[in-house]
Amino acid sequence: MKIGWCCTYVPLEILEARGVEPRRLLPPPHDKEDALLDPNLCPYIRAVMSHLERGASIDGLVLVNSCDGMRRLYDAVRHHLPSLPVFLLDVPRRTDGKAVEYFTGALEALSLWVEEVGGGKLR
Repeated sequence: MKIGWCCTYVPLEILEARGVEPRRLLPPPHDKEDALLDPNLCPYIRAVMSHLERGASIDGLVLVNSCDGMRRLYDAVRHHLPSLPVFLLDVPRRTDGKAVEYFTGALEALSLWVEEVGGGKLR
């Protein structure tokens, strides 16, 4: 099973612990001609969406709310590619105890999602 990812905030260790092959999405530059997304979004976001539309050979996608473009990409994938499982990892902006507790829950949710979409049990 292959799970695509875009942002370095994605904890690849969780994917690998579930027996999944993480695949970083690095589409060719010409893929940025995407009509589904606003032209004001960065070329990388548009290229990823175009790459996904053309068939990226992945079984799921993990995105991170690291920028507004990634959040919009999450929305676009859910709307235009509903058969592709997608997970949005919410990374807190603070580092206090509540943020650590929140992020722990987000990582647990990611791990369970990977199992649900076809990853194995934790190794």
